[in-house]
Amino acid sequence: MKDRSLASFGATFGALGAAVVGFAASLATAIDDLGPAPTFCARSCEVVRSSAWARPLGIPMSLLGVAFFAAMIALAFIDRPRLRRGLAVAGAAWAIWLVVLQGFVIGAWCKLCLVADPAAIIGAACVLAGARTLGFAWSRAALGVAAVAGIVLALAVWTRSPELVETADGPVPAFVSRSQAPGKVTIVEVVDFECPFCRKMQTRIDDARARTQVPVQVERKMMPLSMHEYAIPAAVAFCCADAQGKGEEMARG
Repeated sequence: MKDRSLASFGATFGALGAAVVGFAASLATAIDDLGPAPTFCARSCEVVRSSAWARPLGIPMSLLGVAFFAAMIALAFIDRPRLRRGLAVAGAAWAIWLVVLQGFVIGAWCKLCLVADPAAIIGAACVLAGARTLGFAWSRAALGVAAVAGIVLALAVWTRSPELVETADGPVPAFVSRSQAPGKVTIVEVVDFECPFCRKMQTRIDDARARTQVPVQVERKMMPLSMHEYAIPAAVAFCCADAQGKGEEMARG
């Protein structure tokens, strides 16, 4: 009887804890999705965020996660066992699908998703293992808010990408030096048109050109990556357009 009681206690607080962790991770992802620039996860997360799967029906996946985990937290205090089990199982199945999607279709991993998706799976396991309904208390609500804030802060530290150090040390690649000429400023950009970082770099280049009084020429070198399905056709199209003097229009199309 005591072992059963301990198991029920563990399942109850395990389900709630998983929902709180998943909610915090989804909230952090939503901040990145809706903000002007990533606050938490910028590199591999950006690849996932820029994929065609990131916004089903135009809704950021992170907002669906926030709504799901908020509902799971609420159902930890509302006695609706069938609804709770059904939602938990559906959320776990969706989380498994998202993990498979990142690993075998997108080919990149979002750190925040690797917190939220397992949280949904663990939460469902705890619910099916017999998680009970808790009585609501303001002290528990305050503890939950503090836990979410602490987890979001921890995620910000964990997912932060190291700063890139710009340096001019080392030899200049031959394809770059060949493009340079006295009295001219030429930016040589290595491009994959499906790469989200290349798109961000284009914005930075445009901003830099707008703030300088010196004429700047941009020369693009195609480097399509095999992981991007349409990168090679896009590179070929650009080369054809560039040969006709319309490369700039193609790059911005």
